[in-house]
Amino acid sequence: MTAMTYFQDAKSPWRLPDRNDPVLVAMAADDAMLALATQGIATLRIYSWTGPQLSLGYFQTESIRIPMGHSPTDGIRPWARRSTGGEALLHHHEWTYAFALPPGHPLARQASNLPIRIHEAIGRGLANLGYSASLHEGTDLYVDRSGLCFQHLTPGDLLVGGHKVMGSAQRKRKGAVLQHGGLLFKKSEVESRLPGLADIQPGLTLPEGEDLARWIYSVIGPFEPAPESLVKDWEKEHQVCLSQHQSGEWLQKR
Repeated sequence: MTAMTYFQDAKSPWRLPDRNDPVLVAMAADDAMLALATQGIATLRIYSWTGPQLSLGYFQTESIRIPMGHSPTDGIRPWARRSTGGEALLHHHEWTYAFALPPGHPLARQASNLPIRIHEAIGRGLANLGYSASLHEGTDLYVDRSGLCFQHLTPGDLLVGGHKVMGSAQRKRKGAVLQHGGLLFKKSEVESRLPGLADIQPGLTLPEGEDLARWIYSVIGPFEPAPESLVKDWEKEHQVCLSQHQSGEWLQKR
């Protein structure tokens, strides 16, 4: 496969179908986007969640789940290990974005600035809806040492009313870049420490997935719906990535 199979300009990402998958399947689907990016294909997708699910950062130990009230035998809350770094994420009432850019994309060469640029764009969008959005400045700040990503503020994180509502993480491979992140719009019923937009500033319009896509569009450029042939290639790569993500070696590697 070459980039010319689908488009002539790696600056233009394809929009993949939105799906609500279990967390392990969703993380493998994001990694499949990175696999396509190494072949010259830029993609974007926006997705949400059907219930509380946990993802651990690549370097976190599996035992981090236990103090969160999630024992290894608990089958209620699915969990997965991301290929990206950072800390544990409780996915529930959240819009999640993922995009992957090939080495030829100009933003792939400026990947270290991408999280802040995306957060700035989404912050502007939220401000237009009336939210008091800002980026965290200064040094790292721990609300607690739980290992939860949204209890650890890092420079450039997106805040609303002083609470972290979005963080992003990256994985790079052969010059290609995968970036994904989540926007909390409501507190999960299973975790009271993580307020979302509706809890911090109730009564305002909540953003939809298409709002998130439009704000990201302003940073990474225009995108078109992916052709069926590209979706099939993504699904094929997904099965390869899913096999890895399901393995005990991957899940329990730390």
